[in-house]
Amino acid sequence: MTTSTRYLGYCPCCNATFKVRDEKLVHHGYKRPGYGFIVGDCMGALETPHELSPELATRYRDALTNALTGKEDRLASLMKATEITDPHGQYDPKTRKYEPTQLRKGECSEYKWEQVWGAAKRSLERQIASYRDEIARVTKLVETWEAKPLTSVEEEKAAKQTAKVEREKAARAKKNERLRVAVEKFQKRIDSAVRNRNSSTLADIWASAQTKLRDIDGSLDKATCVAMLERDEVWAAFGLAGMVKSHWKTAPNERPEEEPLRRMKDRMDRVKKHYQNWYGNLDDWMIRQLKGMSLVWPESLGGENKQGQKTLDEINQMLANRS
Repeated sequence: MTTSTRYLGYCPCCNATFKVRDEKLVHHGYKRPGYGFIVGDCMGALETPHELSPELATRYRDALTNALTGKEDRLASLMKATEITDPHGQYDPKTRKYEPTQLRKGECSEYKWEQVWGAAKRSLERQIASYRDEIARVTKLVETWEAKPLTSVEEEKAAKQTAKVEREKAARAKKNERLRVAVEKFQKRIDSAVRNRNSSTLADIWASAQTKLRDIDGSLDKATCVAMLERDEVWAAFGLAGMVKSHWKTAPNERPEEEPLRRMKDRMDRVKKHYQNWYGNLDDWMIRQLKGMSLVWPESLGGENKQGQKTLDEINQMLANRS
């Protein structure tokens, strides 16, 4: 382990893990501005990782405490200040930048003073709160420190893979729950439509269920969506059984053309208001008539639907007469 970087160590300053060489954390937290050397190394670079010693965390906590004291002193001074620097005070057209200017209380407008002074005060308060949170985090690391072995690269990779699998599992469970709720809603609508002999609702569900379920899980196809609804006897009664066979995409001539199926398709078109787009001169009464028409109710679902028995030919003839 002396010269390899097969191990990872925890840096309490960055709250992250980095490679370890010769039991020291490698360079990290730096930038490469192009000067030929790195700039801005973390104070934990080339130091002993936290697993082996709490010394780095202790020094980091002391540095944070000193910085916090400085910020608190600056806030105390600001509260008594009668002069303050406005970082965006005067615009210089030559440099095209805002140059800092000094403001004196009483010599500038009260609004300007409150604006600049208040911004400085809020900035210091945020910094102080941030330092206190960080000190609390590092203090906990120091007080609960126990020597631990360094993590190997292989162990880290396995841990990340395990975490990934758990995230995917949780996401899949959440998606399955959303699908379950959506399917239950469709099933209730189907059962209600069957009780009320409402073929319009059934046509709408047949046309829209796949789209709505695929919004939750994009991997679903039409056959899977229909199967999830568990109402095959309803679709079979209207001649829709088997209408999800994938090979019909390449062999459309083999699709069944039973009258109930063609009338159901016509009903789906009208549910989507296609007729309203095709016949722009239809009045409101005609549109209501089209929306109110129902299919003949299949015998397998309880007999004939008395609400309407308009056939596809009758509908087309009525539209032709009105166009």
